[in-house]
Amino acid sequence: MYGFLGAGNMGGAILRGAVAKFGAERFAVYDVNAEIRESLAKKLGISTVQNSSKLVELSNFVFLCVKPQTYKAVLNEISPLLKGKVLVSIMAGVTISSLREVVGEGVEIVRVMPNLPAMVAKGCTEIAKDSPATDENLKVVRELFSSVGEVLLLPEKQLDAATVSASCSPAFAFLFIEALADAGVGAGLQRADAVKMAAAALAGAAQMVLEGEDPAVLKNRVASPAGSTIKGIVTLENKAFRGAIISAYESSFERNLQLGT
Repeated sequence: MYGFLGAGNMGGAILRGAVAKFGAERFAVYDVNAEIRESLAKKLGISTVQNSSKLVELSNFVFLCVKPQTYKAVLNEISPLLKGKVLVSIMAGVTISSLREVVGEGVEIVRVMPNLPAMVAKGCTEIAKDSPATDENLKVVRELFSSVGEVLLLPEKQLDAATVSASCSPAFAFLFIEALADAGVGAGLQRADAVKMAAAALAGAAQMVLEGEDPAVLKNRVASPAGSTIKGIVTLENKAFRGAIISAYESSFERNLQLGT
């Protein structure tokens, strides 16, 4: 049984994708918000329980989908029940060693970082390949997250950086789409059309890169001499567009490190 402790945006997204692939009978959920857990149970046909201890008792794999600021209190409550089970954490910044300090020995731990596009099965999930779990259990976790998108195995020391690249960056992309749409409205487009065009262009551009094209080469292919695209690129460079992105990345990365302390 796969038990989900916490079913907010991310936990709920993973549940929806996993249930669609593996079937509802293998999943149970507990969330402190009764409305959330009952809604998921109704929509997905999964089991729901009334407390975290019961969820752990029923589950072989416990997916910890809570805020990093609350995990110690949550784990202190259920630690004695985790022996012999697999704890799968999706929390940003919280290292395996930090989790081990709370749960003690006898618990396999897998650290995972999914992202919001998992909600539409276009996610990118990073799994610590050096997790203290058996190869068999790592394979189970990888298969489950493959139901909501791409999966990469990385050394744990790279997960905080990967969290920014995959999990924070969708928010940056949403901001970019919103700004493009606002500019389009300013130029006379209807907002719905402007949003759709910006989002579709970004999705298409991303797909071309995912298929192996170099982004720098693609950019040059669009930017013809003295054309409108290169004029826009020059403006972005003058406004430190790339520098702003790098600074945002560094700020998010620093916060991830703070969350793990």
